[in-house]
Amino acid sequence: MTNKQLIYQFIQKETEKNLSENRFDFEHNTAVTIAKELYQDRTNVSRILNELFREEKLIKITGRPTKYISRSSLLEHFPFSDLPNVIGKEKGISSYLQFQNQPNQTSFAQSFHMIGANKNGSLYENINRILSFFYLPRNMAKIIVLQGEPGTGKKYFLEEIHTRCIELSLIPNSQKIHYFDFFDFFNHIDQYINKILEKQIITIALIANQKIDKTMINTILQRMDIAFLNQSQKFILALICTNETDNIPFLQYTPYYLKFPSIKNRPLIEYFDLLILFIQNEAQRVSRTIKLTRGFAETLYENTINIHQMKENVVQLVSYSLFLANQHADQNDIVLDEELIQDFLQCSHTRLVLDTFPIADVLVIPPNITYDQIIKEENKEEFKKNYLNTTVWHPNQAQTYYYNFISYNGPLEYSDIKLNTSLYAVRKIINKHLFSHQPDLLNYTSYKIMEEILHPSSLNKRVFPTEESDEMKNITHRISNSLENQKYKISSDTAEMINSILKKTNTLVKGTNIPIILISKYDLLIEQYANLLNLYFQKNIIHIFFLTDEANQKIDDQIEHIFNQVLPYDKGQGIILFTDSKYRSKIGNRFFIYSSTLSHCNKLTSFLMLLKTVSEVVKNNTNVLNITPDILVQKNYEKEYLKNCDLNQYAERTDDPELILINKVMPGINNFETNEQFYKLLKKITKKIDVPLSNLLIRNFIFHCNCILFEHENNILLRTAKEQYQENSLVHIIQENTKDPKIFNGHHLTELDYLTLGQVIESHLS
Repeated sequence: MTNKQLIYQFIQKETEKNLSENRFDFEHNTAVTIAKELYQDRTNVSRILNELFREEKLIKITGRPTKYISRSSLLEHFPFSDLPNVIGKEKGISSYLQFQNQPNQTSFAQSFHMIGANKNGSLYENINRILSFFYLPRNMAKIIVLQGEPGTGKKYFLEEIHTRCIELSLIPNSQKIHYFDFFDFFNHIDQYINKILEKQIITIALIANQKIDKTMINTILQRMDIAFLNQSQKFILALICTNETDNIPFLQYTPYYLKFPSIKNRPLIEYFDLLILFIQNEAQRVSRTIKLTRGFAETLYENTINIHQMKENVVQLVSYSLFLANQHADQNDIVLDEELIQDFLQCSHTRLVLDTFPIADVLVIPPNITYDQIIKEENKEEFKKNYLNTTVWHPNQAQTYYYNFISYNGPLEYSDIKLNTSLYAVRKIINKHLFSHQPDLLNYTSYKIMEEILHPSSLNKRVFPTEESDEMKNITHRISNSLENQKYKISSDTAEMINSILKKTNTLVKGTNIPIILISKYDLLIEQYANLLNLYFQKNIIHIFFLTDEANQKIDDQIEHIFNQVLPYDKGQGIILFTDSKYRSKIGNRFFIYSSTLSHCNKLTSFLMLLKTVSEVVKNNTNVLNITPDILVQKNYEKEYLKNCDLNQYAERTDDPELILINKVMPGINNFETNEQFYKLLKKITKKIDVPLSNLLIRNFIFHCNCILFEHENNILLRTAKEQYQENSLVHIIQENTKDPKIFNGHHLTELDYLTLGQVIESHLS
């Protein structure tokens, strides 16, 4: 390692240490200290530090002595902070950093998956328009216009934007939105601006319930610009106005001009979703099950003016119903029916507005059950049976097809030239009309179709998907015509089987525009990650590539080979990469600098990070730029969480999101019992090898143990068996501590299992 590399490594280490301890003195990051610590000449150290500074790898803090800090380390902790090259000693680094707190919602994008956010929803355009807002620098004034009638959700939407700004470190976490009446603010503008500067207010919302004119807006913006001229953190100004203000070209002021429709102009499904959401909140508040009738929903809709009034009516009606129940000492469920609402609001029900809307006559809404789980009254027992009980894993047809695909290790071509010509014809049709950016699945599907034609399956062994698809029928017809022209005989049963294969393949590739690539030397771990998540989401979205430390294979050559293999998976929306921290810089640079492929490279840490990334990609299947903020927020939260060791406490393990998800992703596993067994096993192993426990190690070890158990319980294998096993001291210790079959519910572990658990600990140590 060169002197330059040693010095840069020292700076990075000290910067990380200061940040982890919330210290910002960086007292060891000086030329004198570095020279002493590394036994180098001070003059030479100063020269190298200045070189690194000119290369923009270091930030300089002036003073005596001059200090240098790692830019990359700071940006990893504070990705959206605006960092200068030189910082004066009187100002300090903390002036440029915005400190994050734990996100109070699952992720940045999920918070905008609110009611009406789907592709045909009433808020879809607003959400897509506002996304680029979060990429703006802190030193730029930002203006948002939210227009709509009172009670249409404008302030709620603004609060969501403000929360996301805090999560992404665009503004300090102590900031709140300060609301002012527009006309009062205009008439007393000097006093209000002085108050804003004095209290360091950033987000200002001006509410105008009457018509305003362009001159007033110009005056306010000019005065605000002058007031914030010397401020490094510029203001966020939100103008909340009604539809009466229709004479101002707001797009001249800002691209973030958002219009909000009234409740009656939104689709009926959105009204119903809002109603269920409000009632669900009330069920939790009063800890009672609430029954909702169709008549209540229709009457409320007919007498609703806006969302705010609708929410208040729901709260009042639930409270009124609870009052009546207490009067009669009735401990049964609360019933919201037509008679109750007509009695309380003194209103009538004349129109059947929801007559054609597909809802049950009675919906049961228990406390602590989300909207997705709400059921019809008549299906309540079936719901309890199917939802609340832990059942064994029953893969559907798409999952079975995927498992057969990853388990297959036979030929994908024929030695016969004629058969290969037919195979290529099938492959060409599927490549053109179904999917083209998943070469492995394309080859497998084409070969399975040819095998079905050559060796038809017996009908009594087949189960066809019930959903019909004109697109799949069309592709089946094209394949049949092509092969019949080559003198193959395609029966109706064979055509039906081809159609079935295409449907299952289509399920796996639909909605996978942004592939997720795992690159690691821990092959068994990423195989479990990828195959388990692909099975769970029923998508062939995660693809894996292995690295090796073998002396005869240079790492740069391996990365170049993987780079060429990954490019065909890019569909134009970019790719998301996860890799070992050791290789992240090289792999990230290879994709970002030397190719036109849009990419985002992350450190491979835990299963939860991958699951959330896949979930975001499946829901927001647009491009990498829209997904990146979500990943950054989750990554920062996870980094803070995983550096501690809270999971050595039982209460924390029972409440950990990743450990709870095990039962969802691996049905049939009683993870509340297995997690404790595997935690005790890990404690024994780490004690033997003298390795301290951490949240990351506990999470990953318990996850992979459950995954191994899931494979044994269902007689499947999500990893590739090896021809030879290299036993080492760590694997031997794991074997010694897992002799009791009770640890894995009576299953005896294999050499592959021992090696997998060894990789978990090795990856942690590295």
